[in-house]
Amino acid sequence: MNRDAETGRYLPSDTKPGVAAPARTSAALRQAHASCFVCGSSNGDELGLSFHPKPDGSVVARFASEPRLGGYADRMHGGVISMILDDAMTSRLLQGQVITAVTGRLTVHYRHPVWLGEVIEVRARVKSSQPPLFRMEAELTQDRRVCRRATAKFAHVDMSAPVDA
Repeated sequence: MNRDAETGRYLPSDTKPGVAAPARTSAALRQAHASCFVCGSSNGDELGLSFHPKPDGSVVARFASEPRLGGYADRMHGGVISMILDDAMTSRLLQGQVITAVTGRLTVHYRHPVWLGEVIEVRARVKSSQPPLFRMEAELTQDRRVCRRATAKFAHVDMSAPVDA
């Protein structure tokens, strides 16, 4: 596994150090999630995942699991995995129509360990849409094996509206 000299982040083995990751596909995603720990880029500690749209309507990101994301020996922390799956589904909603939504319910099925130091792929898609509600699903794979599967309900939120105190 390679480590980028500039950022210190671990890179998938098919990525060369010093080569910039592909630009995120949506300016809206960057703006809406600038401070997001998973896909943001404003504080230097984030994972910096970049989600890319696929022809089937899903979004996908590939990344190498870093030691700082560990839980038990050599395994990625389950809470971090849940956060990544949640963000993948949010990022899918931000693609195309730019739907800003919040998670109402998240269910994660833990099937196999996610090992540190190996490449991970996370994919999310819209399962059904009845605005303002969206049912989403995501999966996290490692070595072509589904390690985690998540389903969630999201609700559209107008981010420009004032928040009640």
